[in-house]
Amino acid sequence: MLKDFYDDKTESIVKLEHFYGEQKHLVNKCLIIFSKVIHDYLLEEYEIKGRV
Repeated sequence: MLKDFYDDKTESIVKLEHFYGEQKHLVNKCLIIFSKVIHDYLLEEYEIKGRV
């Protein structure tokens, strides 16, 4: 079985932090918008803070 390949009992040797650094909480909210019309409306109507 594939589950036999995973070891959830011991600490990882390689962690995501090694590649990306420590996890940071950069945002309080995240919106995933699939509509271009809604996206454009939000950009026009609201001030976007911290936008890159």
